[in-house]
Amino acid sequence: MTPVLFKASRRELRQVFILWLLLLSVAGLALWALNANAVRIIDHITYVKAGRYSRSQVLFREAEKRATFALKKSEELNKAADRKLLPTSDPDYAAATELYTRAFAMYPGDPYGSDMRPHYERLSSLYEAGGEERKAVRTSALAFLAADDINNADSYASTLIIRDPSDATTWKVLAQIRLRAGRLIEAQNAISRYETTGGDVAVIHELRSGLARSKGENDTAIREMEASLNANPDNSTGRKILAEMLTTAERPADAVKILKEGEATGGAEDGNYMHRLGEALLATDQNEEASKALGEAAKLEPNSASVQWSLAQALLRLGQTARHNDALQRALTLDPSLRKRVMEK
Repeated sequence: MTPVLFKASRRELRQVFILWLLLLSVAGLALWALNANAVRIIDHITYVKAGRYSRSQVLFREAEKRATFALKKSEELNKAADRKLLPTSDPDYAAATELYTRAFAMYPGDPYGSDMRPHYERLSSLYEAGGEERKAVRTSALAFLAADDINNADSYASTLIIRDPSDATTWKVLAQIRLRAGRLIEAQNAISRYETTGGDVAVIHELRSGLARSKGENDTAIREMEASLNANPDNSTGRKILAEMLTTAERPADAVKILKEGEATGGAEDGNYMHRLGEALLATDQNEEASKALGEAAKLEPNSASVQWSLAQALLRLGQTARHNDALQRALTLDPSLRKRVMEK
């Protein structure tokens, strides 16, 4: 009995081994097929780039988290009657202020737009908790400016100037407030004071450009912005403003030149910037280059109907009908009101 059983056991083990070998082979083939299919799928993916706007929003969210932690610590410190300041060396305080600084620098839109108000308000509260009073008041002024509350913005900033007339940073804020308000004589005075108190050269020229533009002195505004960019070539927002002025002055080739020069210094990471470059290239009939720029803009701002619309126009000029139809359909899906423009053509 024993030898027979032993032979049977060996036969069964051999069968199990063969079965496992077959299963492993099938699994290997399945993995190979999945990998090959994945490669084919990846080749057809339209990638969405993380542009400056998206990255700034990540920084703002992280700053908000750290600010919340820091302000909770401040509340704990101040449960008693005596006010205690949160140390500026506190890790959450230091991280939050640094993250806000980086986020504001990264943000490609209007730094004083309404969506910036909550960030300025939270940062101001943080500075107040840390006892950095001047920074808190100045940031509150920016919050009021973002809320289009010009009187309070001016009042807060002016309070700091009364205490310290040599505060160049606050003179800059006052100049920006007064330019927004259209109070051009007061703005000019603030710009002059910013200059005499040691203000940044590039910012001085940019403020002068804004002043000249408000006066309708477009040639002067262009020269001043050019001087600003000579001092700070990395100012992609300034490049967009200058390109707009050059386009208005019917100098489209110069607008293209200014925008192309800024691609390597942050412009290529800003969907709005690449959209403007694409439009400028279309205006000079550089259709192939325009389609490339607008394609990059679409990756950076995939939900922008205007970008898709412009891309569709560039592709139509190139005779790429299928891609044109695809971009046009995306534009119409994102903004159905564009159908009126299709009917007008």
